Amino acid sequence: MRLPGRDCTIQPPTVTSCAPGLVCTLAARFGATPPRMLAAIVIGATVYLSVAAATFGVRIEQVVACAGALALCVWGPGPRRLITSLMPFVLLGVIYDVPRLAAPLVQHMTVHVAEPYLTDLALFGVTVDGRTVPPHELFLMHTWPAVDLVAGLAYLLYFYVAVAYTVYLARCKGPWGRALAVRLGWTLFAVNLAGFATYFLYPAAPPWYTTAHGFGPPTFPVVASAAAAARWDALTGIPYFSQFYDRSAHVFGAIPSLHVAVPMLTFLYVLPLRNRLASAVALGFVLLVAFSAVYLQHHYVIDVLAGAAYAAAGVLIERRITARRQANWPRGTA
Repeated sequence: MRLPGRDCTIQPPTVTSCAPGLVCTLAARFGATPPRMLAAIVIGATVYLSVAAATFGVRIEQVVACAGALALCVWGPGPRRLITSLMPFVLLGVIYDVPRLAAPLVQHMTVHVAEPYLTDLALFGVTVDGRTVPPHELFLMHTWPAVDLVAGLAYLLYFYVAVAYTVYLARCKGPWGRALAVRLGWTLFAVNLAGFATYFLYPAAPPWYTTAHGFGPPTFPVVASAAAAARWDALTGIPYFSQFYDRSAHVFGAIPSLHVAVPMLTFLYVLPLRNRLASAVALGFVLLVAFSAVYLQHHYVIDVLAGAAYAAAGVLIERRITARRQANWPRGTA
């Protein structure tokens, strides 16, 4: 529109498609997100939280995990690649509570209470004052606040260390690191599934159970216990372990120790970096978590060894599958 007597034009006001600032930025990010990926995460999170609300309940960390997956999905190409690497961890968190729905089945199975204790006693027994005891009972007699603090912290961080290392590989090591991160994540997912299955095929009582209830057949329902990890709660004033084990789905899930399997997997996937310091630190963390599992009365030594064996078997299987896939790739695509 021209004004009389003036050589200029008045432009009509521009109508923006969204509000300025943060709202506009979020709208743009959602618009740039691949629709299938966005729909998969939104639908998956909605179904999961709905099932959780109707069965085992919704916890704050479940909501945070779903929100975090959605945020990474829409934030950009880099974070979307990261969520691809972290998807096995997300799915593992989703299914962690599912065994609670099948927990009543354990009541109709034979729970192995004495066998793990007697096996540990025979293989690793320590003589104290003329009496042979399994290692976990030695730690019932000797405890130290500093060790409680360190052992509890290691037992708390075991899974987060694996997640942090996966993020490091995916963000800092290029395509090779992203491929290794995906291999680590899915192997960890498979090993945990194998561990969950073993809990139902061979339900085994942990050391704290025999200390509290003896060797008789269990009387249901049985509530999981934080055991000696409760000392960490008392030292720090943070009720982490008491709250965690109050909702545990695996009361009789002593064999294998997945607390040891996860850092063992992390260590085995640190080795390809060919960094001696990183490998030594990762191995040290495995040994610390293994010690903590026994010291805190959650596992026997045989549980620890079984967890390490599950991790090693998982890596061997993954490497064979990867080698076979690479052998079948056309030349020049590897």
